[in-house]
Amino acid sequence: MHAELGDSQTAGALFEAAVGLADDPLRPFYRSNYGDFLRQEGEWERAVTQYRLVLEEEPEDFLAHTRLAHILADCQPTNLPEHLWYVSERGQALWGQEIAIEMLRKEGLPGDLQRELLILLIRSLAERPEPSEGFVGSTVAETLASLSQHESIGQAAQEVLLLYAGRSFKPEEYGWWAGTRERRIGWEERSPRVAFRRLIRAIGESFRKRGQFEPAARYFLLAAMLTSEEPDLLASRLLAAVSSSTGDAEALDRLVAWNEPLLLKSSAPTLIEVYRYRHDLGLLYSHRNQWGDLNKPTSAIYQLERAKDLVATLAAAGSEKPGFVFDGRVYSHLASGYLATDSREAAQSTLLELVEAYRQQGLAAEADALRAKLQAGRARRMQDRQRAVFDDPPGRLTDFTTEPPEPP
Repeated sequence: MHAELGDSQTAGALFEAAVGLADDPLRPFYRSNYGDFLRQEGEWERAVTQYRLVLEEEPEDFLAHTRLAHILADCQPTNLPEHLWYVSERGQALWGQEIAIEMLRKEGLPGDLQRELLILLIRSLAERPEPSEGFVGSTVAETLASLSQHESIGQAAQEVLLLYAGRSFKPEEYGWWAGTRERRIGWEERSPRVAFRRLIRAIGESFRKRGQFEPAARYFLLAAMLTSEEPDLLASRLLAAVSSSTGDAEALDRLVAWNEPLLLKSSAPTLIEVYRYRHDLGLLYSHRNQWGDLNKPTSAIYQLERAKDLVATLAAAGSEKPGFVFDGRVYSHLASGYLATDSREAAQSTLLELVEAYRQQGLAAEADALRAKLQAGRARRMQDRQRAVFDDPPGRLTDFTTEPPEPP
């Protein structure tokens, strides 16, 4: 009321007192109103501070985001990307899409700012990818078309349009996004390549959900082979999941051979990512009876043996490795592979390792049951078993299937 009556000094003091009430559940509301007051008073820097504090306490306050974004766009545009990344990394990537489009349509923006806003736009598109028929004629498509002749980001815009058109799945056609152009060293999620790969996977996933497995596989393969600098193991797992539906086993084998040397680089993914990748491939190849050997990456034995080696490391880390789920099938399928290739000693050794792994997981009853079976000479029955007591005890373990988790 004091603000409406023109008594700014009293209004400001009252707002300061209100936002200082640490235990008041309405404090974000007071902050938002204080930000509005400061904005009207022309104190935009102090208003920015209040809106940021609102978002720290109430990350889903869309109004505070919108007002903060417009202040930055008008008064401090170079700091706008940082705010848009802030909301994006807290699950609100779509909030920034409209702001990014609005800014990209302005004339005279610095090249670095345009580039950053374009990366943010692509990051937001990955949250709700549209099929090509829905993308044509959209506001985003029109914006990209208007940018396609731009000196700084024209090539980048053209490559996004090409991706949605689905006319080329050659990695060399997407050189702008595949290149290493990271302005902030260490901000992995903010690199052009990471954002673009995320979009490629999301478009592929939209096809997969509609049962269109062949185009889905083409997008997954493109994401995985976009660059030879590091692998995209999530795209690789997604391709593995649809490979049985497309019937193109050769494409997956080519990708597996491509990935193997990349996993040895210093920029290789985390252990949990590598474990999930080898786990899924090992089970897939075992279902195909593609057992192979320890020297052939496109084989169940190769992938499962390496997945098994990672189990001990990840299991020992426990809570420090969120997302890791122990799966006895890594051992039991590997033992089946050794039996199928007449390596009985290796099969026996693998099952003994499973006994110890069960004990480490606190599954003493399952460990004792398996040891008893081994001592009774029943290991050979594994080859044709449907589900045995030593393979994912029902109700005790989470069944870690070959289906990859949903993308970001």
